[in-house]
Amino acid sequence: MDHRDSHTWRFMIGAYSASDDAFQLFHQMVMESFLPMKVTVISILSSCVGEKYLLEGKRIHAFVEGSNLQYDMEVGNTIISMYSKCQCLSKALEFFYAMPLHNVVSFNTMMTSLVHHQMGQEALDLFYKVNLFAITPNDVTFISALSACGSILQLLDGKSIHVCVRSSEFVDETVLQNALLNMYGKCGSLEEAKTLFWRMPRREVATWNCMITSYMQHDQCEAALQLFHQMQAIGTFPNNVTFANILSVCVNTMSLSEGRRLHSRLTSASSCLDVVLGTALVNMYGKCGSFEDASIVFGNIMSRDVILWNAMIEIYVKYGQGSEAIKLFEEMVVMGSIPTKVTFINILDGFMDLSAGKHMHKIISERGLETDVMVATSLMNMYGNFGSLDDVFMVFDKMQEHDLVSWNAFLAVLSRHDKAQESLSSFQKMLSEGILPDKVSYITLCDACGSRALLREGIRIHALIVSSKLEMDIQLRNSVINMYGKCGNLNLSRRIFEDTIEQDEFTWNAIIASHAQAGEGLNAIHFFHQMQEKGLIPERFTYVNLKY
Repeated sequence: MDHRDSHTWRFMIGAYSASDDAFQLFHQMVMESFLPMKVTVISILSSCVGEKYLLEGKRIHAFVEGSNLQYDMEVGNTIISMYSKCQCLSKALEFFYAMPLHNVVSFNTMMTSLVHHQMGQEALDLFYKVNLFAITPNDVTFISALSACGSILQLLDGKSIHVCVRSSEFVDETVLQNALLNMYGKCGSLEEAKTLFWRMPRREVATWNCMITSYMQHDQCEAALQLFHQMQAIGTFPNNVTFANILSVCVNTMSLSEGRRLHSRLTSASSCLDVVLGTALVNMYGKCGSFEDASIVFGNIMSRDVILWNAMIEIYVKYGQGSEAIKLFEEMVVMGSIPTKVTFINILDGFMDLSAGKHMHKIISERGLETDVMVATSLMNMYGNFGSLDDVFMVFDKMQEHDLVSWNAFLAVLSRHDKAQESLSSFQKMLSEGILPDKVSYITLCDACGSRALLREGIRIHALIVSSKLEMDIQLRNSVINMYGKCGNLNLSRRIFEDTIEQDEFTWNAIIASHAQAGEGLNAIHFFHQMQEKGLIPERFTYVNLKY
């Protein structure tokens, strides 16, 4: 083409939008000394999504800095967005603060990016700087700030922003009201959310969804279900988000019958399910005990994303069909879906033999996920199930960093395989790394001390529990009682038992077992009768303990 101008290049680049060809055309345009239009630069920057396009984004940014567009705020805001979408938030922040001028869009773009990257406090800090730049916040600014409050559970800040909203011109906007609902729900103030909801002059389907979600966040599933029926009674038709939420309610309440009714309604309303609703249905059936229905729904969904594949793999594993889960994983890869951390975490519980688990470990390593804390923790559990402790140590040592979850998993594997001394020495290393133990850590260590009758070490662990100010809930008390019983110190076992106000069947089983194992059968029977007098029904484990 002989007569190319900036408009021609713009249309050509637009035709190849979000492809490598678009970037090649842009650079060719610059090399041929054509000055790109602002709209062309914004368009090509907007195409940079994901880490693989970060280099292209930086090259275009470099071009902007040497052009007459370097002070254009619209282009500058697009650069902020580009860095955020390319997972390079540090560059986005650096550029934001280097901009000579800002407008409300600049702040909104940066705040939205921070919230998206789970940096709620930083987004909130930026909100409080808006006035310093003599910028008037708009509805998007308030929505971003409220999202930040919800993500970091900052109720007081959320209430302060609510006051600002009341005095703004956007107070009656439904989207902003929905953001307030979400904030109150996430921050634990259900009553505030309810008051706001019923005072709203307009309620869209998204508003009802927000309130249903708030009820679910507070484990008020019946209230969520009632609201679902109420919204329909007044003529508001549920959307896919509503149905997905209510299907989650069915999971929480184990209401298979309600889930079936919803499925029937969805089927009658549409001939095919989208992937979001399909995933919700698969989860509902799988977790409510109907594996067959979950499989049927999965098979009828033609367009599958990685979340749906993960859900079905998890269900196969849950129902003990590890080999089928592996087949599904292989099919998933063949169909072009890229496995995620969740995929590997789900499938690692399903292996029936060590060699297959090692093969999956190789795949995980090739994908660079071997040192990921969550994946590595699942690998340790998998190797622990097969008793391959050398592999457990190898995985643990390869981890770049250890958090409390990985330490707890490591200690649990050692304890499960009767490696009490190794558990205790590893615990010391955990403390030296500055990781504070939690209830799970102490329960594991109590079990380890009890398994080897390590009374001295058990007393030290008990002392650490007391000094840590950790709440001695019923589960932790039961572990201590059980530990002292197995270590042969019935006096301490009884003392903890008598100090336990709320005694459940596990508490009684622990005290019965400790006396039976110590040869004090009459005292064990005495506690057995007391247990019955308290209205607790003995189980099989109770009678097994009495046989000692």
